[in-house]
Amino acid sequence: MKINGKGCLLFAITIFGLQIACKKSHPKSPENVDENTFATVTSTGSSQLSEARADLSGASSGNKIMFAGGTTASGISSTVDIYDVGTGLWTVSQLSSPRPNLAGAAVNNKVLFSGGGNAQFASNVVDIFDAGSLAKSKAQLSVARYSLVAAIVGSKILFAGGTTSGSVYSKTVDIYDGNTGFWSTAQLSEARTLLASTVSSNKAFFGGGWTTLPSKTVDIYDGNTGTWATGLLSVARSNLAAASAGTKVIFAGGLDLIRDQILGTVDIYDTSTGTWSTASLSEARYSLSAIAVGNKLIFAGGYKKNGPSATVDIYDVNTGVWSAIKMTDAHAGAAIASLDNKVFVAGGYNATGLSKTVDILTLSK
Repeated sequence: MKINGKGCLLFAITIFGLQIACKKSHPKSPENVDENTFATVTSTGSSQLSEARADLSGASSGNKIMFAGGTTASGISSTVDIYDVGTGLWTVSQLSSPRPNLAGAAVNNKVLFSGGGNAQFASNVVDIFDAGSLAKSKAQLSVARYSLVAAIVGSKILFAGGTTSGSVYSKTVDIYDGNTGFWSTAQLSEARTLLASTVSSNKAFFGGGWTTLPSKTVDIYDGNTGTWATGLLSVARSNLAAASAGTKVIFAGGLDLIRDQILGTVDIYDTSTGTWSTASLSEARYSLSAIAVGNKLIFAGGYKKNGPSATVDIYDVNTGVWSAIKMTDAHAGAAIASLDNKVFVAGGYNATGLSKTVDILTLSK
């Protein structure tokens, strides 16, 4: 392996053990872009988690943003940092069990943190928080696994892929129906971990990942029909990020471990035409975090060749124009979540190690 930098050493650990989180967003069907059009994205300061950690997951519901689990300097974490946008205050709760590399998503005022683990164990636990009362309950995935991803289609959350006990990659998709509380299962076309997910036009897209090689497969779930289809990225890769708004679905960055390449590749799928095109990030990187807010797709941080990055690439789906800004700190393997016009990029690794910084990005009209 010839790529230099701390990030690539950590990825080598990922394949055989710990995962460096790729995005930790919680993709859901984007809101009407015309009603949520923003002109600018700026870095407007930072806050702090209660403890420095990476491999955590983020989700938001109501007026709450939650960052759960992760890897700390002393082990693994059960901490859930909760930010109340209405009061501006942070509080702390706990998962039922400590674990990194979990997937978070929210539907119908319920925030779910599912699975998790590392080379030593895989969890099937689903911790469920009521975003209003913060009351907690539990459920179980059909298969214990970590490094899975989540996507929200209508009232359903799909938890897809990941790594099971014994470092076996999974094609399982656990589907939670927020209206009924019932669970069902489906399967990806191929077992893989370290993939990316996003949602557009009531369809969930699960792209890239790692099998025994980097993958270029995109599995597409149609929430209207319950059927599956597949597509292909231009370049096979893992540790990529995905976000979507309007008619644009974007998979950005990633790592091709076989060719020792950190990638700046951007694959853009247009749901209105069914066609793919490509672009490039301003800086090649992997284990970046992605989220959509209105007309802006935000790709934050990640590992570049010489370590963690503070770069944020921003794509405007209305104009097709890219721009870039810097955060106050570098974040690789961070969690990301948004409420209203604020994006929070939390934890991960910076230049000196584990980070407790929460960078705040503000979108303005």
